[in-house]
Amino acid sequence: MSTNPITHTAPSGVTIELSRPEAVLRTATALIAAICSAAGLIDPGQYRAVVSPAVLPGALGQDATALALALLLLVATARHRSADRFALPALAFLAYGYGIYAIERTVTVWYVAYLAALACATWALVLGVARGLRVAAGTEPLAGARRVMVAALCGLTSLAFSVAWVSALTPYARSGRQPTELWSIYLMDLCFVMPALATAAWWTWRRDPRGRALGTLMTGLGAVMMASLSLAEVCGPLAGLPAEPLAALPTLVLTAAFATGWVLLRHGETHDQSKSRARAVLAAR
Repeated sequence: MSTNPITHTAPSGVTIELSRPEAVLRTATALIAAICSAAGLIDPGQYRAVVSPAVLPGALGQDATALALALLLLVATARHRSADRFALPALAFLAYGYGIYAIERTVTVWYVAYLAALACATWALVLGVARGLRVAAGTEPLAGARRVMVAALCGLTSLAFSVAWVSALTPYARSGRQPTELWSIYLMDLCFVMPALATAAWWTWRRDPRGRALGTLMTGLGAVMMASLSLAEVCGPLAGLPAEPLAALPTLVLTAAFATGWVLLRHGETHDQSKSRARAVLAAR
């Protein structure tokens, strides 16, 4: 396979490179996710045999979010744009969502496609994060009140969910019983998401420039995940359940909190930091 880069010119005037393998993986992820999520929304009945009625609205909310992100990712990649601020959280959400389908054995006719989407999204994410951290290493760190706010958001989220999930799993560990559904969320959150949030908080607090890159990814992922959960609360009628818009209030609050952090990480960049980032991009080429 050719590894020649696909390039675009950033607003700063610096040419940022998206390698051919990364572009191919992003395109494959977007196409597979778009097809699978559209199929799930068109025919929700395919989930009824493999998930409980209580979980079905969550699957539909995830499919709706995945479809929107897949189309965004496809357009950005087709236009030869890395768009990491949007693309990396989208890839992370798709890896997380299809990871749930894979681990929970949501075996519909599309199950093999779920595995393919998981694989492509994961490797595209790995390549993108590695590139982003390499570039960020030479830039200025987040400073001032924004640094404290972003570090607190990521750190407290990691702590709160880690404590909650460990507390939920402890009775199962003591009794030897197996969680019946959605134990994949405990696995993925405790092994991947919460450590990444904690790392973003630590780097940001310690003024490590990599905190901006990882923080942007994790706050973007948090906003999208919480928005998907909020959407699930109003998808009840599609699954034969009543809509519960009031139940979406906590996740809407978290969506707003993560979205604020995501915006702060962009708006906290001064003109000097933009030039520093541009120099880092050139140095990483």
